Amino acid sequence: MVKSFSLHFLLSFASQCVLLSCDSGSKSGQGFAQHSTARQASPEAAAVATARVESVRAAESHGASTLSGCSTQPLRTEVLRLDFPPSKGQCNWERGMAGGKIMGHFEQTLKLPVASNWVVCAMSISSDKTDFVYDDYFLLHFNDRALMGSTGLVDMLEKDEAGLPKYQLSNLQGKSPEGANICMQGHSKCSLPGTEQNGPLRIELNESVNMKLMELGLKEKRFDFQVVTFGDNDTAIDCQQSGLPLDVTLKYFVK
Repeated sequence: MVKSFSLHFLLSFASQCVLLSCDSGSKSGQGFAQHSTARQASPEAAAVATARVESVRAAESHGASTLSGCSTQPLRTEVLRLDFPPSKGQCNWERGMAGGKIMGHFEQTLKLPVASNWVVCAMSISSDKTDFVYDDYFLLHFNDRALMGSTGLVDMLEKDEAGLPKYQLSNLQGKSPEGANICMQGHSKCSLPGTEQNGPLRIELNESVNMKLMELGLKEKRFDFQVVTFGDNDTAIDCQQSGLPLDVTLKYFVK
């Protein structure tokens, strides 16, 4: 896993504090201590900082080691259903209205009931509702990472440290979306109807992206799906979707 800058900095800071404490008896160390006493950390603070770093490393290592069983354990398949109820005219208009821009939004979140002894290795998502429709714009997330979206919305989001597009409303509000309906990079299948057009929804992801998402689920201890609809200036019909049943197919093993 790619280690973040903050983790490197924390470890470096803790190490330097320990070294300064050890060197305080030397001549050069004494000179430094006389001028930098306020900036030195106590041994206790250094120990706490080091413990935090080790805790983060342990969590990351645990997720990676747990998922290593995906290549050695026999995998089972389970299909779980999530039903997002219809929404219409329920926009949050805190930013006002403007034609052709993302102004209003409405968020719906459902938790996938994954058993505590399952280690999920991969997932694919589909809907058998052929008359699914939304207005004006649409995003589907897993743990705040955009799986698919309309009119280029996925590309408008900033990526996290794993390279996954992370949903933040501030990246979208007030902007005029353009482009095609797309899924996150690393998909093998992707289908989403256009604005105010009926059609099915489906996404399948390659192994690399699946592992990143499953590691995220293990780390955060949640498997949440979220539908976000957006509007520009119509209080009657914006932020609507006609109801979305999702079949989430999981590949997993029992630990």
